[in-house]
Amino acid sequence: MRYIALDLETTGLNPKTDQILSVGMVIEDTNNQEPLDQLPKLHLYVIRNRISGSVAAIAMNKDIIDSLNLYNNIGVVREDVTFVQPNQIIHFICAFLGANGMWRLPVTIAGKNPNFDISFLKELEGYNKIGIGSRILDPTILYTKFSTDWSPPDLRECLERAGIDKRVSHDAIEDSLDVIRLLRAKING
Repeated sequence: MRYIALDLETTGLNPKTDQILSVGMVIEDTNNQEPLDQLPKLHLYVIRNRISGSVAAIAMNKDIIDSLNLYNNIGVVREDVTFVQPNQIIHFICAFLGANGMWRLPVTIAGKNPNFDISFLKELEGYNKIGIGSRILDPTILYTKFSTDWSPPDLRECLERAGIDKRVSHDAIEDSLDVIRLLRAKING
């Protein structure tokens, strides 16, 4: 099975009013597991001159905002990130899918909160071109303790329960890789 681990960094929780700052996608093939650093990745920073959203979300994404500021003011780019305009996000996602043989397929999305991320993508013109399938993978269900948890655990708690000693970075690519780590721990464990 092939799936895409997806994570977005945003300026808040409302897809109607808040903004996408970063998109991270990593393709996993469960039948041909490659080392994590060799998996196909797409990492976008969305160029913005003005940012609006919640103070907490903006503070959490300070590093992205610093990179956007450097890009906007003096043209400094990061080698591991592609800087795009908001209206280019769907184009770059489609190109990434096409380059990896997933164009026009029902794409299975995995994520730490995939419905949240998809709700932001749905606000973009051309969203339907991506071809996201109706079924999604959320690894939190695999790490939920139904007898004691009041709600599904967050990414940090899932990593801890999986025995993965790592902190949550709130970086779109790294969080996508954490989703793959969690799913691999159950598939291979």
